[in-house]
Amino acid sequence: GGSQKGVLKDHVIPRPYLSEERRSLIEMRMLVALFVTLGIVFVADATACYNTADNPCKCISDQIDGKNYTIDISFLQDKTAKQSGETYTYDMFPCKMQVCEREEGNEKYAVCQVPTSGEGFGCGKSDVEHTTWEITDLANKTFTITFKGGNDNRESDFIFTYGSGETTYEVTSSKSRKYRIEVKGKDVDIKPAGGGFGAGEVGWILMALILVAVLMYFIIGALIMYFVKGARGVEV
Repeated sequence: GGSQKGVLKDHVIPRPYLSEERRSLIEMRMLVALFVTLGIVFVADATACYNTADNPCKCISDQIDGKNYTIDISFLQDKTAKQSGETYTYDMFPCKMQVCEREEGNEKYAVCQVPTSGEGFGCGKSDVEHTTWEITDLANKTFTITFKGGNDNRESDFIFTYGSGETTYEVTSSKSRKYRIEVKGKDVDIKPAGGGFGAGEVGWILMALILVAVLMYFIIGALIMYFVKGARGVEV
């Protein structure tokens, strides 16, 4: 009787047998599932927005989480941006393009580079053919617009970001006939076009996805420990 008790005491439950090929396949599938889940949370592509010939200052976006959004940059009309340390100014006419000051010809532009003396240049047009709008961060009301078709292929990239203060306009780069203009302030906005989720709800959705990703991480880790490494009990 004593010998049988010893056998039972020392008995080890065998783990399920898995071939090396099967183990590798399970581990690979688990890792792929984890990366796909994390990718859903952390990878966010820019969403296109489209203006029209009738109103070049407004656009409506592709759907984001089942909802369309609108952007209006009418506040930008007739504003001027400057670059620190430079004498050029940049006049902006996205809603109704105008002939640039001191530029030869009658071509109309949405952005004009105006020097203190000498010839001015058009730095982009706001018609449908020459513009690209993208929402890059809905939660923080950030979007970009590129105006192409300027004089000698000049173009202007605008980065719009919402802020609580007065709206500012600053040229941060002007190299190789490409101009970067940053617009930040309370006039910058992205509004729902109706139905679906609002911008505030998007943040909660992302948080929920992050929680799901963390949960899957622990579940997948436990499965790997059980089937691949043979862990049992608290080891899992």
